[in-house]
Amino acid sequence: MSKTNNPPLRGNSMEAKVNRRIKGVCDALEKMKLPRRKKSKYAIERKVPTIARIICTNFPDNDLLAIDTDEASKSLDALKAVVDDAGDSLFKFVVLEVAGADDVDEAIARMERGVNDLQAIIGGLESLQD
Repeated sequence: MSKTNNPPLRGNSMEAKVNRRIKGVCDALEKMKLPRRKKSKYAIERKVPTIARIICTNFPDNDLLAIDTDEASKSLDALKAVVDDAGDSLFKFVVLEVAGADDVDEAIARMERGVNDLQAIIGGLESLQD
């Protein structure tokens, strides 16, 4: 595994597939960034439908999920209610991590931590190939 800050996004390796899937969600969340304002406890609630919609529409192969993403993307609560039925553990991870965030910045940070954690696991698995 390379120790660069730019994870591989091309190819069919497990690492590349995971990175492509997570990058799509991170990019969509990054586009939502608004100018910084004083945070309130309602900050994420004002953007909840947008966040749920972004997760559902930007998750790669979302058409293969075993849920109605149009209905689930109406709110983060609706999405959390059906995430177990989606049939994709990475999708579940993304939804639960983002749903636990207080604002978009934290949601992005959680996704970036997830990418780093997955890269560490991939590095460990690759060491078995030697």
